[in-house]
Amino acid sequence: MRYDDRLATVLRLPTPGRNMARVQLTQLLDLLGAAPSEARGDLLDAAYLRVSALCTEFPDAEIAAMLGQPGLRLRSPRLVASLSHAAPAVARAALHAARLEEASWLDLIPALPPACWSMLWQRRDLTPGPRELLARLGGGRIALANAGGEAVASDDLGGEPPLAAPSGTAPMAPSPAPPVNLAEAPSLSVGGEPLAVATAPVDGASPAEAPAPLTDTEPKVATPPTAQLPADEGIGAIVRRIEAFRRTREAAQREGAAPLPYSQDAPRLPLGEEPGAPVAMAFDIETDCDGCVIRADAAIGPMVVGLWLGDIGEDNASEGGAGTTSALAELIAHQQPIRAVATHLTGAPAISGAWQLDAIPQFDILGGRFVGYLGRLRRRAPVNAAALAPPSQPGESPASDGQPTDSHADRLRQALHELRTPVNAIQGFAEIIQQQLFGPTPHEYRALAAVIAADAARMLAGFEELERLARIDSGAMELTAGTSDLADCVCGTLARLERHTSAHNIALELDGIARPLTLALAPIETERLCWRLLATLVAVAGHGESLSLRLTRKAGLARMSVSLPAALVALIDGEGEAALFRAAVHPAQEGPSAGMFGTGFALRLARAEARVAGGGLTVERERDGATLCLYLPGLTQIDTGHSVEPRGKFP
Repeated sequence: MRYDDRLATVLRLPTPGRNMARVQLTQLLDLLGAAPSEARGDLLDAAYLRVSALCTEFPDAEIAAMLGQPGLRLRSPRLVASLSHAAPAVARAALHAARLEEASWLDLIPALPPACWSMLWQRRDLTPGPRELLARLGGGRIALANAGGEAVASDDLGGEPPLAAPSGTAPMAPSPAPPVNLAEAPSLSVGGEPLAVATAPVDGASPAEAPAPLTDTEPKVATPPTAQLPADEGIGAIVRRIEAFRRTREAAQREGAAPLPYSQDAPRLPLGEEPGAPVAMAFDIETDCDGCVIRADAAIGPMVVGLWLGDIGEDNASEGGAGTTSALAELIAHQQPIRAVATHLTGAPAISGAWQLDAIPQFDILGGRFVGYLGRLRRRAPVNAAALAPPSQPGESPASDGQPTDSHADRLRQALHELRTPVNAIQGFAEIIQQQLFGPTPHEYRALAAVIAADAARMLAGFEELERLARIDSGAMELTAGTSDLADCVCGTLARLERHTSAHNIALELDGIARPLTLALAPIETERLCWRLLATLVAVAGHGESLSLRLTRKAGLARMSVSLPAALVALIDGEGEAALFRAAVHPAQEGPSAGMFGTGFALRLARAEARVAGGGLTVERERDGATLCLYLPGLTQIDTGHSVEPRGKFP
């Protein structure tokens, strides 16, 4: 979830034949075309080298057809620049399929070969900015022959296309254009704005810098043009703006309002006044992998760059910061998200005071390496809060101090929702590839897709368990009511575990069973609870170990007691009974599993389910070990006279 390894997967797969090479080239073009423009790394360089090698194995027309596929994403300026230096057919297809932002086009166009300017000029979906740049570079007047010998030119400027070269001869170079008189040049417009026609270069100057030719009636000495201001931009308008600025500032000072938040582009009048100290209300920061601020807003940067986030934690600042480790430093060490952490900054008046920090960790797109935090600092108490806060109404509750109102369980459920959506999508696409719903797929891809689908299913099951525990602990969920028999559910669970117990010589015997043990729970809830407990204990049990199980009824409670495996008994002896519910013991890979988070989480979830059902889960010590006891409230039943069956195998 933290990084994208699709590029490494494509490069790792072999290409034994031409079809596999074509598939790999298509996938590399799609992945590189969708890569962010700031992405860098050895993996990306290896992918570009592989694309260059694969392009030599296919004709230009076939590569151009790949670039023209509707589903291909070509949003990377680096890939477009690389393809523009290829054959004319490939360059034309790449420039036609590219979907770049206006800023990317403005950076890319000057680096393109001149022949590509005319190809790009023929696109009608470009924004006015790139088209104006192409016009200044003369993109509409360049005509170069393509691979077939046919001259390519744009006639948007009213010029005639150059003649095609005769068959078997080299293409004719366009003759230099005669000097253009600006007075006689046709007027053009781009996006509704008039556009001057680019003239031929003079003495090596670029078209944008070429001076206009002089006529006989013009003086030989160039004079600067006279700037005529509109009617509303005269000296009187400037004076009126100055007076309005002064009146607004004086009115704010008389009313006792707080100074306006500092803005970098807020000008001050050059009247010899001393500027007041700006007060920042919020600013953004970026840190390196150690949590040290390396970038911040331009106005605040000199005050905070070089600051380590671990030193501004409020618990650290209250203790003097000498040799202490704050909770914020712990989050940074474990690369965890920082949410609503109270901090305190000291220094210049613009930043000193109490702040709240929110930051998210950033990871390298290709390799998954932690690179730092992106965060924002907000003031917890506004400057001059008494003047800024509106008057409170009668009966109105005081405003909160800015701390989040969501509980821990609510935040956990929100995080699980954010994680479940991409995992569902990954599982769906993996199943599509594995089942070949979109067409034949290589067996290597199908095997990888099957593994991905299985991993996604396990992750979704783990998310469901986390959400179930959070909802039970917060009181937002109750177990489904119904009628079930605990004895029947236990016997069914033992039958499902018999294959594993027989293979590992684990003896799980019933010392006694009371029937019936009717519960006020739906059968699915009782079966989940029995499986979670018994599968967890059996998976931890060692080879040849013996576990005893007993079902009894007393005082309206159904009781199931199971002896703990030796590994868990040793854990209790060393760390206490509470350590059992914190254990990180994971079952063997081939054994049954009650969840993906280990033994302790499974037992905590079982204990929470028992509590919400009106019972409990406890540990009882014995002379030769320990027993895990489950208590659940039972329903009143008619006594049949056969409540306890003799020791032996379960029916």
